[in-house]
Amino acid sequence: MLSEILKKLRKAKSLSQQGIADRLHVKRATYAAWEEDRATPDLAMSLKIAQLYAMTVDDLLGNIQVKETKPTISDKYYAAPAKIRKAIDILLQV
Repeated sequence: MLSEILKKLRKAKSLSQQGIADRLHVKRATYAAWEEDRATPDLAMSLKIAQLYAMTVDDLLGNIQVKETKPTISDKYYAAPAKIRKAIDILLQV
């Protein structure tokens, strides 16, 4: 089920729902609804989600094994609180 896959993928990256929602440019409540099987992302958003996890939409919708991977710097950025991300953004504008 897509909702379970989304949750497994997110947790494998050690990210919060807010962190994934920020990357996808949606509200946290929207992303939470997908994980809780109260709504389903449309095809365009499914493609964005698949790209986020470096997989095809077929893999995203299919039966895949989610491996735990070491979080990347980008993963850590999106896992950080909004105030920390804002400070990083300011520092990187130099």
